[in-house]
Amino acid sequence: MIVKNLINSFTGRMLIGLALIHISVLSLLFYYVLGIIRADYQTQFINFATNQSYLIEQLLEFDLDEKRIKNLLDDMLIGNQLVYADYMTNDQKIITGTKDTTTHPLIVRANRGFDNPNGNIYYIITPQYDIKDHKTGVLRLGYDKTPILQKIATSTKLALNIAGIYSLLSLTLIGIFGTLLSRSIRRLRKISQRIANGHSHEKLALATSIVEVTNLAKDLEYMRVRLVETARSEAHEKAIIQSVAAAIVTINAKGLIESFNSSAESTFGYSSENMHNKPFKNLLSTEYQQQFDTILENPSMRVQQELIGLRQSGEKFPLLLSFSEAMVENDRFFTMILQDITKQREFVTDLEYLATHDALTGLANRSLLYRSLAEEINIARANQGLLAVMFLDLDRFKSVNDTLGHATGDLLVQKVAERLMTCIRKNDLVARIGGDEFALILTQLRNVADVTHIAEKILAHITTPYALEGHEIYVFGSIGISIFPSHDQTSENLLQKADIAMYHAKQNGGNRYVIYDLHAHRLNPARLTLESKLRRAVAANELNVLYQPKIDLQRGTIIGFEALCRWNDAELGPIAPSEFIPLAEETWLIEPIFEFVLKTACQMMAALQAKIQQPLSIAVNLSGRQIQNKNLPNTIAQTLQSTGLAASDLELEITESVIVQQSQAVNTTLQELKQLGLKISIDDFGTGYSSLSYLKHLPVDMLKIDRAFISSMSNQPKDRAIVTTIIEMAHQLNMHVLAEGVETKEQVHFLQELNCDQAQGFYFSEPIPQSQIEELLMRQYELPLISAVAKKPFATIDETNE
Repeated sequence: MIVKNLINSFTGRMLIGLALIHISVLSLLFYYVLGIIRADYQTQFINFATNQSYLIEQLLEFDLDEKRIKNLLDDMLIGNQLVYADYMTNDQKIITGTKDTTTHPLIVRANRGFDNPNGNIYYIITPQYDIKDHKTGVLRLGYDKTPILQKIATSTKLALNIAGIYSLLSLTLIGIFGTLLSRSIRRLRKISQRIANGHSHEKLALATSIVEVTNLAKDLEYMRVRLVETARSEAHEKAIIQSVAAAIVTINAKGLIESFNSSAESTFGYSSENMHNKPFKNLLSTEYQQQFDTILENPSMRVQQELIGLRQSGEKFPLLLSFSEAMVENDRFFTMILQDITKQREFVTDLEYLATHDALTGLANRSLLYRSLAEEINIARANQGLLAVMFLDLDRFKSVNDTLGHATGDLLVQKVAERLMTCIRKNDLVARIGGDEFALILTQLRNVADVTHIAEKILAHITTPYALEGHEIYVFGSIGISIFPSHDQTSENLLQKADIAMYHAKQNGGNRYVIYDLHAHRLNPARLTLESKLRRAVAANELNVLYQPKIDLQRGTIIGFEALCRWNDAELGPIAPSEFIPLAEETWLIEPIFEFVLKTACQMMAALQAKIQQPLSIAVNLSGRQIQNKNLPNTIAQTLQSTGLAASDLELEITESVIVQQSQAVNTTLQELKQLGLKISIDDFGTGYSSLSYLKHLPVDMLKIDRAFISSMSNQPKDRAIVTTIIEMAHQLNMHVLAEGVETKEQVHFLQELNCDQAQGFYFSEPIPQSQIEELLMRQYELPLISAVAKKPFATIDETNE
C-alpha cells in the first residue's frame, strides 16, 4: 500500500521518472565512455604491438641466422606482453621463442583486432622481406590482451562507481526537492480541501522558497477570492430569487427546468428537486402546452403572455409569464417570471362588477343599463322584435328617509330590488339609477300587453307592506314606459321618454304606470325635456349655489347673504330660476333642491363664521311646496344640528303669494319654524295683495320690498309712497325692512332717508360663488355704498368688530 501510494504520489513518480532518465542517460554515457576507453586501450595496445613487430621486422631484415632469430625472439618474449613469437621461413621451417613453445593454429586476417578465436591472445602475422624485397618468411607474434582487459575492467568498475555515486546523490537531491515540493503541494491540497469543505475564508498562503509553488499558491488564492466572490454573488442572487414573491423558473433551450425557486414551489406545489430537468410545459394546462413550444421557437413571441397553469393538485389557474433570454457559454437559457394572477383576475372581475352594478342592491347600474339597452336594441332591430323601457320611482320614499333615517331607507331600497327581481323574466334587466329610481329593460315581447302585465305585477309587489326595523312601511311606485320601435329607436331617447312618462304618472297621483304618449310629447317637447334634465341635474348634484350680500344701510356693512340656486346645463347653458323653479315645484323636485341649498348654505356660513369671527346670517328661499311638508321643521332642525349653524343665523324667505293662498297652513308651519329660533321674512312684499291686518298675526321678522317698487320709486310718486308706507308700517310692527333690486346711487340715498334697514342688489354686488365671499368681506369698504351720500358714515369690518 505504501509503495502504491508512493508510486501514485507526485514525489514517487518524480523520483521514478528521474531515476529512469538517469539510468538511460548514464547507460548511454557509460556505454559511450567505455567505448572510448576500450578503443583507446586497444589503440595503445595495437600501436605497441605494431611498433614492436615493426622493430623486429627491421632487425630481421639484415640478419636471417636462425640462432640469432631465436635469440631475438627469446629476448622479445622476456618481460613483455609478447607471449608468443615464431618465424616461419619460406621452406616452412619454424623458429620459435622459448617463452611459449605452444603451437597455436593461426588464422590470417586482413584486419587485425581482438575478435579472434584464441581468447586473450592477439596475433600479428607479418610477411618478412630482405633488403632486396625478396620474401624470406613470415613473422608471427602473439600478444596477451589480459592486461588491457584488466585495465578496461578497472576503468569500467570505476565508472560504475562514479555513476552510482552520482545517481545516488542525484536521487537524494531529487528526493529532498521532491519532498519539499510535495510537502508544499500537500499543504496546498489540504487547504484546498478545507476551502472545498466550506472554509472559503481560509487563505491559500504558503511560506516556501520554491518560486513556482509560491506563484501557484498566489494563482490559487486569486482563484479562491474570485470563486468566493462568485459564490457570494450567486448566493445573493439565489437569496433574492428565493425571496421574490413571484415564481422564477429557469429553463434551457429544450424547455427543461434548470432552477425552480421557493415561490414557484408554492405556486405549483412541486419541490425544486422533483422539477429539475423536467419539461416546463408539463406545468401548463394541456391546451396551452403547444402554445408554449411555439413561444420558445419564435423570439417575437417571447414577451409577456397569459397562460393557464396547472398545480400538482390538478387545479388550473391564470398565469402571467414574462420571458428573459440569456447566453451562458454558447448555451441559451430562459428566465421566466411567473405570477399567479388569480387575485388580479378576481379583482378585475370585482372592479368590473362594481363599475357595472349598484353597490347597495347588486342590480345593474346606469352604465350597464345604457350598454345593455344599446345591445338589446340592436338585437330587437335585427329580429324585428319588441322592447320596452320602464322607469320606476318610489312614492313617499323621502318621508321614510326623513322619519326613520337613511339606514332604514337603504334597507327599503334593497327589499324593493329583491321584489323587482321576482317580477321579471330571465332575459330582462333591472337597474338602479338613483336613490329611489329604478329602470327595467324588457326584451322578447310579443305585444304591449306583456309590458302592462309586468308593470301591474311590479306595482302589486312593491305596495305590499315592508317590515323593517320594527316598523310596517308602505310605499308606492310611479312607472313610466317607452317602447321600441314605436316611441323611438335610440337608447337615450327611449330612456328619456320613459322618464317623462314616469313623471306624468307621479303628477297624476302616483301608484300607477303611464305609457309614453307620443302626441302629448309633441305638444310641449321643450318642457318635457327640461323636466328630464332637471331631474338628472338634481340626482347628479349639478346645481350650484351663489350668494348675494345684504347691506346694513345705516352702518354700511355686510350683515349676511342670500343663498340663490343656479343651474347651468351642459347642453342648454344657464337656465333662469324663473324657468326651472316653478317646474321643480310642479314635479316635487323642489324638496331635494331646497334641502341641497339649505345644507350647502348652512355649511358655508358655519365655516365662514368660524374663520372670520364676525356675526353674519344666511337667508334661504322657501317654496309653497315646502310649507305643505309637515316634516319641514324636523328637516331644518337636523340640518342646523349637522352643520353647527345657530338657528338665529338662519333666515327663511317665503313669498307673499304663498301666504295669501295658504294663510292658515302657512301660519301654523311658520309658528313651528319660529320656535326653532330662526328668522322669517316675507319675500316680494307688495305683490301678493295680502291683508295688512292679518300680517300682524304672522311670526315675521322682516319684509323684503319687491324690486318692482324700488326700480320705479325715483320717478313714480305712488311707488315712492308705497315704499315709504311699507317701511313705516314694518317699523310699527317691529319688523325690519330690506329693499330688493337696488341698482343706483339715487335709490340708496332715498332708502337711507326713509330709514330702510337693509338692501341688496347689483349696485352692491351680483351673486357670487363661495370662493369669493372672503375677498368681498375684506374689501367691502370699497363697495359703491361708501361713496354714496349717507345719513352717517359707514363702517368697515374692523370698525364693526370694535
